[in-house]
Order: sequence, then structure tokens, then C-alpha cells
Amino acid sequence: MLVQVIHCHPLIDSYNHALFQTIITVLEDKGHQVTATDLYREQFDPVMSIIERRTYYMRRDMTTRWCQLIQPCSNKWMGLSSVSRIWL
Repeated sequence: MLVQVIHCHPLIDSYNHALFQTIITVLEDKGHQVTATDLYREQFDPVMSIIERRTYYMRRDMTTRWCQLIQPCSNKWMGLSSVSRIWL
């Protein structure tokens, strides 16, 4: 199965980063094709540019080709981080 795992935390020594790495390892060990996306390491900018807005409906969203999307997050967050919600 195609799986995309999205991580959004600034610290690589955090609990969330450990979850991210563990999820990737387990999925790959079970034979899944995994794409790991670390929004902080990719320097994702949550602000939509004018060009991105003008072409928003013309581009194909990369998440449409994935069968499964995983966003690890701690229960104490009560949901996704704001940067993760913007990315989605």
C-alpha cells in the first residue's frame, strides 16, 4: 500500500519525531511503500503565495495518489498542529 507519513515538529529529539521514525520503520518492514514528509526539515511555508492561490485549482494535489495518509500527533494536542492543518 502507498502510505504518506507527515511529521510536523521542530525538534528531532522529541517524542513526536520518535513516533514518526517508528511508524516509517514498521510500515516499511511490513512491505508498504512509504513517503516520509517532515514539514520542518523541508522548510514548509504555511503562507500561501499569490501564485499558489492563482493556480490552486489548476494543480493536482499530491495527496490524491496515496491510499493512506498518517499524521502522528500526541493526544495532548487534541488534534493536528496548525501547520499540519494548513499543509493538508
